[in-house]
Amino acid sequence: MGNNLTGFFKIKYRGIGIRVVYTLVVDKMTMNIMVISQRDDNYCYDLAARLYDQYGEDVFKDIFGEF
Repeated sequence: MGNNLTGFFKIKYRGIGIRVVYTLVVDKMTMNIMVISQRDDNYCYDLAARLYDQYGEDVFKDIFGEF
């Protein structure tokens, strides 16, 4: 990953050609899925970095508690 996405995780589904970037809220046992996209170079990571720039540390919070 060329972007500084410390604290983010990724899953690659090579068989179907997608990548998932997510964060974890360990104390709430919650996974915040940030991006699901086709495996296209760094597009997925660039999008995750832009979302992090926009929302900051909120991406590491339990956003589902607000529903």
